[in-house]
Amino acid sequence: MISASLLFLGYPIAFVAALLAVITLLSSYRTHRQFAQWPHIIAEVNSCEVYETDLTTAEWKRTGPTLRQSSLYGFRCDVVYTAQSRAQSAVADIGYQTSDRGEMWVRWSNRIHRGDQIEIIYDPSDSTRARLAGDLVITYAPALHTLKTAVWIGLIAFLMIALGRKLHPRSADDPTSQPGTAAIMGGLR
Repeated sequence: MISASLLFLGYPIAFVAALLAVITLLSSYRTHRQFAQWPHIIAEVNSCEVYETDLTTAEWKRTGPTLRQSSLYGFRCDVVYTAQSRAQSAVADIGYQTSDRGEMWVRWSNRIHRGDQIEIIYDPSDSTRARLAGDLVITYAPALHTLKTAVWIGLIAFLMIALGRKLHPRSADDPTSQPGTAAIMGGLR
């Protein structure tokens, strides 16, 4: 029965989406607390690049495990700034990677350019460790990217549950199947 399958899959998917959102928000809060302790400073961008890293994953097939290679893309800038009365240079990363090179290029390369003065935060115990921090979108890019994924998963789960409930047959002794009671009893389901 399709309605039962939609409900059977919809609820666990909704749970996963909610769990992903909660974990992302908790991680963002931890990141926010850490970044609140790091000094904010204006740095000059020397260069920016979309970089590629290789990812190897194992897939299990009938013949056994096979390794699959794929690429992830990130965005980083070489920046210079003055910290602790010394000129410093660092590589400031956006903090997340995606498999879509075009998205990374369009989203970040059009936003930050060589010669720009941008806000960064740096680790006071290791001034070569820095993150881009110009605004909320830049500072919390990893969390926003993951939260967007959680929202899409949640939307799919919601649609599955709604469709499963709409298709689910009602029995004659079900009070919500009687005319006029659906509006009153609908909140109980």
